Amino acid sequence: MTIRDEKASLLDDIARMAGGAASLLGALRAQIREEVRARVDETAQRLDLVPREDHEQLAEMVAQMRLEQDALRRQLDQFTEDRKQNKENGQ
Repeated sequence: MTIRDEKASLLDDIARMAGGAASLLGALRAQIREEVRARVDETAQRLDLVPREDHEQLAEMVAQMRLEQDALRRQLDQFTEDRKQNKENGQ
């Protein structure tokens, strides 16, 4: 084996080690991400937090109920006004 062959073999070994290290770091990163996500979910459950989708759905329902309440209030005001006018006219 020549020096040139030894250098090429050494560079191949270093490249394989670097590839293995990159793969290991990628797996470690994914494992850390999953662990953090699990801890955040656990904390959210313990704090009894509401998921965003549920909050948005409830906010939409409340907005719709406000519109309906405003419509009912206008109807009641109109009814009250009509009744007042009927009493004034002796009906």
